Amino acid sequence: MLFRSGVGFETVVTVAGALSNHEADLVLLILENLAQNAVEASPPGKTVRMAVFAEGRHTVMEVQDEGPGLPPGVEGRLFTPCASSKQGGSGIGLAIIRQLATHLSADLQLKCSSPQGCTFRLALPRLAPHPATVEVRGVKAPGLSG
Repeated sequence: MLFRSGVGFETVVTVAGALSNHEADLVLLILENLAQNAVEASPPGKTVRMAVFAEGRHTVMEVQDEGPGLPPGVEGRLFTPCASSKQGGSGIGLAIIRQLATHLSADLQLKCSSPQGCTFRLALPRLAPHPATVEVRGVKAPGLSG
């Protein structure tokens, strides 16, 4: 879905750490849902950005889209089950991933919503240190299937 949409995807990782397999699976589910929502919100030719960085005692993961932002009145019920602003949406995705974040002792929230897009933020308790620092930029492959 990601590549067929014509939306670019950029990732910048400036911190590395270790998660158990269980924790990594939950983080992957959260980020996959946020990235899918961001791609669906962004028009073709725009870019979704994911950043992973250290901030105080947290490892922070942010997903930013270039969509139109959320409609008025949606922010207050964003993580409520069965509340969706998407046509045909079930409103269950964000509610589930917020529960997954809580299970990880993490905080998931909408950082901002504007006509230039939305940014969602997942803040995990600081991961165990890992010596590598990785930076990956720019994946645009609208003709490929994902």
